[in-house]
Amino acid sequence: MTAGSPQMVILHLDSLILSDQPNQYSIGIRFNSKSIPSSDQTVVWVAGADVPVSDKSYFQLTQEGELVLFDSSKGIPAWTSNTGHLSVVSAALHNNGNLVLLDGKRNIVWQSFNTPSDTLLPGQSLSVRQTLRAASKNSVSSYYSLYMNASGQLQLRWESHMIYWTTESPYSSNLSAFLAFNGALQLRDQLLKPVWSVFGEDHNDFVKYRFLKLDIDGNLRLYSWIETSQSWRSVWQAVENQCKVFATCGQRGICVLTASGSSDCRCPFEIKPESNSRCLVPYQRECESGSDMLTYDHTFLYGIYPPDDSVILTSLQQCQRLCLKDPLCTVATFTNDGTTQCRMKKAEYVNGYSDPSISAISFVKKCSGPLAVNPDPIKSSSNHSLPKQSAKLCVSCLIGVASGTFFILIILQLGIGCCIYRRKTTNRKKATLANTWPHSKGLVVLSFNEIKNLTENFKHQIGPKMFKGMLPNNQRVAVKDLNTSIEGRKFRSTVSKMGSIHHKNLVKLEGYCCELNHRFLVYEYAMNGSVEKYVDDPKLCRRLTWRKRVEICSSVGKAIYYLHTGCREFVSHGNLKCENVVLDENLEAKGN
Repeated sequence: MTAGSPQMVILHLDSLILSDQPNQYSIGIRFNSKSIPSSDQTVVWVAGADVPVSDKSYFQLTQEGELVLFDSSKGIPAWTSNTGHLSVVSAALHNNGNLVLLDGKRNIVWQSFNTPSDTLLPGQSLSVRQTLRAASKNSVSSYYSLYMNASGQLQLRWESHMIYWTTESPYSSNLSAFLAFNGALQLRDQLLKPVWSVFGEDHNDFVKYRFLKLDIDGNLRLYSWIETSQSWRSVWQAVENQCKVFATCGQRGICVLTASGSSDCRCPFEIKPESNSRCLVPYQRECESGSDMLTYDHTFLYGIYPPDDSVILTSLQQCQRLCLKDPLCTVATFTNDGTTQCRMKKAEYVNGYSDPSISAISFVKKCSGPLAVNPDPIKSSSNHSLPKQSAKLCVSCLIGVASGTFFILIILQLGIGCCIYRRKTTNRKKATLANTWPHSKGLVVLSFNEIKNLTENFKHQIGPKMFKGMLPNNQRVAVKDLNTSIEGRKFRSTVSKMGSIHHKNLVKLEGYCCELNHRFLVYEYAMNGSVEKYVDDPKLCRRLTWRKRVEICSSVGKAIYYLHTGCREFVSHGNLKCENVVLDENLEAKGN
């Protein structure tokens, strides 16, 4: 492909990579050898890290020297190489799988080897702070990544901070990971000298095709093409026990190794679990009849959504009691390996692994069964007796009045007790939320009851389906009711990506609620509301001087530019209007 020619050179998607779903096409690079059947021509690079486009889209090298993946259905670029200022005149796909852009002197100014997706090819490096990310085939796999940190360690991570595998290399800066042609994964210093290596089973054997891939199950594997069997074979994997990969079972339960050595996901919390059902902890956070703890030996459990654990050094019995008393705790695991660590979780979705060799003991909270109540109803009857029986009737009346008064007092006391209990429970929840929110590193997951408490049962409406709320730490927030039935996994995946976007001219997403059919987003609060009300109100309109209007337009432009070019994945706002631009206390504009 060449830039600057009179005719634009366009490479349609179906000439480079196929899609397995309608209107879910991608552009990328795959093996194209006659010795490899078309069904096994594995994709090794995807533009924009799995950005999907429609079937009428195209890949183009523009006259400005930019590679652009244009989505025809939306009429916008879905991905770009951002090389319009680098004097690019041509593009070439090398035999080693590297797509390069060249200037007039044939110098490489951009290459796909520097922007990997989920695969490394022989001769390709992964530099400091570069990432391989698993293909987004489900809500769990999109969180897996292989990361090269500044200390010279390769790390397999779920989200950004759950590390479940790391290289044991000596700490050293300026290292890079490198896949050698002989089948070795190496960490190399600045002099290209290996300081750490792992080898595949066929190390140094003559193998024509190899690649290193972060699979959708979160494991890092080295593959070789076996000519005799005409298939790809894994010759090395980072995590030998697949059950040790964080969230390997997603929302489907506990990972158990089978007799054949493979992993199986089971849900111990349901009597008759369905193969595709979610595995939820049998605790509703508000149990009418109290709660009990189920004990699981040789089992290590951890929470996902959110994945954070509270670690306390205590005894086995105290670990169980602490979780039972904490209304937010759903699961606790005592490591029982001499470290006396009690890991308490507050997630409804629980993952983990179970094996007879594991010394850990886990406790799962469940609601107790309802108490058997068989009250005797008070039966009142009218007694039309003769006058001579009036004395007996009066005594009976007194007894009835006394009994009724007694029962009324009991009911009043029970009512007062319930009110006090509810108030204490509410205050305890508010205190817990107040302690949780300021220290949270990511999005805060809220229940529907907590959303109602924050908004005082949706008392203060500040816009269409938008309500003002107040956190226990006196931080004001805006709560948006999405009023949608979007599937939970897709909602959490989308919200997680939104939560990772930070810009001073974008409203910060603080938390969310995804419970049953409720879908809420919790944003930072903008004191002066939307720009729309300033445009419609003659008095308020005077506050927006021409200078301030220019600043607002500039701020909105910066936010949109950041979404389109500054994020790792292309983000299209798609709904830009005055209603979705809000002003803070200083009349600084923020996109919403």
